[in-house]
Order: sequence, then C-alpha cells, then structure tokens
Amino acid sequence: MIIEGIIENLAASAIGAIFLYIASKLLNDWYYIGFRMPQKTKKGEKEKKSVVKLYRRFPWRHAYKYAKNTAETLKNGTAEELYEPTIIVGIGRGGAIYGSIFSYYMKEVPLLALDRKYLYNEQGKRIGEDWYYPINIPKELLQKVLLVAGEYHSGKTMQQFKQRLIGIGAKEIRTCVLYYQTGLSNQIEVPDYYGITSKHDYLMPWQEKQFLRTWKDSNDAKVREFTLKSLEMESLKDGFFLMRHAQTDANAEDRFIGSGSPNEPINTRGRIEARNVGKYLQETVGNLDIIYCSPMRRCLDTAREIQSVAGGRIEEDERLIEANYGSWEGVNRVDIPKEEHDKYVNDQNYIIPGSTDTFSTLQGRAKAFLEEKIQPHAMHGKRILVVTHKSLGRIMVQSIENKVHQHFRSIPMENASLRKIVVKDKAMSIPYYIKVLDGEIVVN
Repeated sequence: MIIEGIIENLAASAIGAIFLYIASKLLNDWYYIGFRMPQKTKKGEKEKKSVVKLYRRFPWRHAYKYAKNTAETLKNGTAEELYEPTIIVGIGRGGAIYGSIFSYYMKEVPLLALDRKYLYNEQGKRIGEDWYYPINIPKELLQKVLLVAGEYHSGKTMQQFKQRLIGIGAKEIRTCVLYYQTGLSNQIEVPDYYGITSKHDYLMPWQEKQFLRTWKDSNDAKVREFTLKSLEMESLKDGFFLMRHAQTDANAEDRFIGSGSPNEPINTRGRIEARNVGKYLQETVGNLDIIYCSPMRRCLDTAREIQSVAGGRIEEDERLIEANYGSWEGVNRVDIPKEEHDKYVNDQNYIIPGSTDTFSTLQGRAKAFLEEKIQPHAMHGKRILVVTHKSLGRIMVQSIENKVHQHFRSIPMENASLRKIVVKDKAMSIPYYIKVLDGEIVVN
C-alpha cells in the first residue's frame, strides 16, 4: 500500500510537472493584456462592455534571432547591393534595439534613435504628441536613410517619420521592420525589408507592462484619466491655443499660398475640421472669449466655423498674415526648381525669389503679437484661440519654445492642428500638439 501510494504521488507530481511545463510554454506564446474599461456612450447608443483579451506574445529570443538574421541578410545578401545606408534611424524602443543590431552588422553605420511623447485620455485615445528633441542630422548622412522600426501594422507611424525626415532634407529613405503584420486593410504601403510576417497582432517584448493600442489595465486608465483632467484644468487657467487654419484646395494640392492669396477659402474637408476643433475646444474649455485671427479668408473661414460652435469674439490682426511667397505663389511644390527648394528647406534665412519677407521680419511680427495681445490677457484666465498660417505658426512655436537651433520648417504644423500654450510667470511652454479630424482626436 505504501509503495502504491508513493507511485501514485510520483505519477501525480510528474503529471503536474508536465502540466506546468506545458502551461509555461503556452504563456510564453500568449500574454494576458487585461480588459478594456467600459466606455461612456452617448444617449441612444449601446453600452460598450468591458472585454477580456489574450494577445500573442513575441518573446525576446525570437526578436533577437530574427533581427540578427535580417541584419546578416542586409549585410551579406542582395539587399546591401541594392541599398547601403548612410545612416540608420530607429523609431522608438523597438527601432532603437533593432537599429543598433543593424548598425553593428552593417559596419557600424551611424545610428540615431527617435521617439515622440504622447498624451492619452481615459478612453485610450491620443490627444497630443510632440518630438522629444529637434532632429539635427548632418546633410551628408541624409543621402540614404534606413528607417527601422520594431513592428509595422498600419504603417502610419512609419509614414509620419518619413515625412519628418524628408522635411529636413533626406534624399532617399527605405524602411525595414522586425515584424510586419500582414492582412490589414488600412496599410499605407509594404516595408522595403522585414524579418518575419504574420497576421497576428503580437505584443512585442518592449511593449510589455504597458498598453497596446487601446488595450490597457485599470491602473493605466486611472493614470490617463488623471492626466486628462489635469490638462483640462490647465486649459482653464493661464494660456491660449495656437492653430493653423483648416484645409484649402491649395493645401490639398500641395501648392504654395502665402500673403499673395488672401481670398483662398477653406474647402469642405476644412469646414469639417474647423467645426470639430470648435467642438473639441467647447467640450474641453467651454466657450471661447477671443479668437485672434489673420484677416486672410482661409483663417476667417476657420474662425467663423469654430465660433459657431465655441463662441468667442473674432479680432483680426495683420501680424498673423502668412509669409510672402513671391514667385512661388500658387505654384505646386514639385514644380519649384530643386536647387531653390533645397535651399528653402535647409536654410531658414533663405529668401524666396520675389518675396518681401525674411525670417527676421516674420519673427518680429510673431513676437510683437505675442507680447501685445497674449501676455496681457493670457495671465487672467481668458479663453483665447489664435488662428494663423503654417510658416508664421511655426515661427511662433519656435519663439515660444526658444528652439533657436531648430529650423522652423521642421516643426509640425498640419491644417487644423492645435497647440496648447501655457503661460506662467510670463514664460510660455507647449505641453501638447493635437489635431481633430472627422470627430476624432488624432495624431499627426
């Protein structure tokens, strides 16, 4: 009996050990994310219930293995013959890890890791973004850029970084990712090089213990809710919002329009953008007090659409008018002679042929407006919106953030984008950058 009991115990222990081994292997491939919090819904909508979900986990050993294999392929295979990068730019933590492996295996090509900071609300939606620091890459390294990311889903993030690099003068950019998720209908393009593909939405090793897209645990939700409330309270205090006008047809067609196009209206999409910005502001800070606005039609159209939703007295100010684009007025960007356009992109002091504006005159206008109109009022709880243009808005941001070494044309300033400017002790800072489009707060 004793022997039989020992045998039974040993058998049970063996079965238990096997079960634990199988369970550990299973948990190595699957990672429990948690649940999505119940979301508040509008009247008449069905309640969105909490959802529990398991996501496939991408172990570190696989990440290193496929990164190493891909890097060796680029080094020794046909890929290197097709493309020898002058610099590797890694996106976020995954791109930094993957890019550093590439740099090592590709004869120590210079490596730069870039990332953005995001703010979220309690529903897991991004309400803003900005770059952690200016991008300053020597021109000779911008000839052939290998843009590297850890994972690739829709491709929107990769596209944003590509545009950012093009804006500072990158000549050729190719993309490479460790994990390429296939089968998604909203993908922008296929990466040039990739290590492994699958239809699954993997949780990458560097994403553990944090949200994955809109998935989050309850603690994340509490933190984001506190962050949003803090921002809303801050919005009711000292400061103002800075905005570029909504989209026009010329913007959609990538044509230069400056002070020489005073009557360019916003288009249908622009009106939707402006009304949604007005809705966001009304819900965030309440009715506006003042809307300072460039007297050009596209800014006035934008201001009036916002006013119809969020109120506010519109006050025109000529110092907010866009730069003069001289002989480039109304010309598509691709039709500008390459040599001239390169000077424009790389030198903020470059004067466009036929233009009457210089960087100094534009900067002087921006500073004079801020000192006269904003400083006296922003310290007294006024809800202020400033509607201006792309170049002047960028120069205003450059002045506020004192980014004297950052080319102002590398500063993001999309149509209908907003920046919250906080004013404290006569000093200004910019905590977040957002865009409101089609009823959603999105990142650009």
